[in-house]
Amino acid sequence: MPRPPGSRNRDYAATRHALAARLAPRLLRPDGEPAGLTDLAAAADVSTTTLKHYFADRDGIYSAAMQAVLADSQVHLHAMRDPGGRPPAESVPALLLGTVAAWRRYGLGRVFAAGLALGLEHTGRGPAFLAGVLEPFLQAVEDLLAAHVRQGELPDLDRRATALSLVAPVLVALLHQDSLGGDGRRHLDVEAYARQHAGTILAGLGRDPGR
Repeated sequence: MPRPPGSRNRDYAATRHALAARLAPRLLRPDGEPAGLTDLAAAADVSTTTLKHYFADRDGIYSAAMQAVLADSQVHLHAMRDPGGRPPAESVPALLLGTVAAWRRYGLGRVFAAGLALGLEHTGRGPAFLAGVLEPFLQAVEDLLAAHVRQGELPDLDRRATALSLVAPVLVALLHQDSLGGDGRRHLDVEAYARQHAGTILAGLGRDPGR
């Protein structure tokens, strides 16, 4: 018996997620050029009617793609939250150096650059990038700091403000050096900067970063 028009098949959610994961690389291309439904349908090897059934429109595809990125990042976010028995002087620089590595080797830079290019000042795509990428990343940093506070290794602190102070300069440095071509104009050793910045933040919190 055929389904009534507009009804959903039983594997709707799984198919939608699989399509979104397949489309994410096309949406997050380095050139940042918006893709139309026809282009996206070709990338996923489906019809535009299928895309409309699962996502309604291009913004719906973008939102689902950000959620697919979040789902695929859970293992890495969990690792970021866990100090792993290390003191702050080790875990905090490791977090920043891991961010640099993820940016350059595992596609985080492409996700950020395209997410900002497509999402800034957009009422739908901006919040989707925030919910799928930026906020989970910041929350993982906050959770790492909270773990050290619970263990008595850091003083009580404003976790959100400290997380922003910790990662924002490194993200700007990566955008400058990698995404905007600043490496060829005014080189910065981002790894060395990340280590120095971690020590500065820890020292500002009243802890000797060498301990």
